[in-house]
Amino acid sequence: MFKLSPSLHLTTRILHRTAFALTLIVAASSAQASSAYNLGVAGNFSAFVFGDMTVTGSTDAEHSVAVQGNFKASTWTAAQGGATYSTGGKDWAVVVGGNINWSDGSAKSGGTYVGGTLTVSGANNPTLGAVQQGGASPVDFAAAKSQLTAESARLMNMTATGTTLYGTQKSGGWTNGIYLQGSNKSVEYFTLDSSKLAAGNTFQQLSLDSGFAAGSTIVINIVGTATEIALANLNSLLGFSGHETLLNFASNISKITLGSLNADASVLALNASVVANGGNINGSVIAKSYTGSAQLNGGHASSSASSVPEPGSLALVALGLVGLATHRLRKRA
Repeated sequence: MFKLSPSLHLTTRILHRTAFALTLIVAASSAQASSAYNLGVAGNFSAFVFGDMTVTGSTDAEHSVAVQGNFKASTWTAAQGGATYSTGGKDWAVVVGGNINWSDGSAKSGGTYVGGTLTVSGANNPTLGAVQQGGASPVDFAAAKSQLTAESARLMNMTATGTTLYGTQKSGGWTNGIYLQGSNKSVEYFTLDSSKLAAGNTFQQLSLDSGFAAGSTIVINIVGTATEIALANLNSLLGFSGHETLLNFASNISKITLGSLNADASVLALNASVVANGGNINGSVIAKSYTGSAQLNGGHASSSASSVPEPGSLALVALGLVGLATHRLRKRA
């Protein structure tokens, strides 16, 4: 029977381990590609607000809501869709670090945490579930903000994979629109000039034009000198159905007026006051403060929130394992 020489046998085993390490690297790269962005704990909530939140009119949030400051609402229901944020063996529909002033409505499928005072008024007192007043908050807002700040900055540094077109570039078709042209990747990154969305802009649509793979993730980084954004001026967001979209706003943007984000689009605007009067928002809203009557439909898997190590880090680990295995095999040889 043919028998491998010790040196050839050693080489073969090293090659096997190298191939295994490379497989780990490829798998890590694929996982990273499918996890375009990570909203962390905030991705579990329809609204995640670091300042105050005021809900106007009769409306609801399909999932839980977290507010670091004060919360005020009239006829409003939290976790209408039955999905709540679970931690420490408890389900929470509302988490408020400051005071709550609430009349008419309910917190469904979960309890209510309030760090300050709880004021309930109106003809029909809201049903708030199990109420915890004071004590440790179920949400660590400081840690969440640190993670989201780093994530927003990381996304801002991503190289655009697609092209953003402004104006009437489409012959015989749309006019006064902003069109995104993709590159058929599983994750598409775009840069959008904030001045094109400033108050008084005349653009009527934000539309996917061509070059988008089915089910791809879209990250739109909105940057520039404008500090106040008026998405409400857009009549529609076209073509976003079936895609997971994140609108990542630069840190200098201080106010955003949202229209009806009926696409599955989440808003990451850590330094902005968001106003959303009417319509639906089908993604998580993460903001400095929030005021409005929009129905908030986001939260719970509205973000690519799987925590995946960077491929480079896994590559170093994998190659380190190869080196260790090689060293041991040589000693044994």
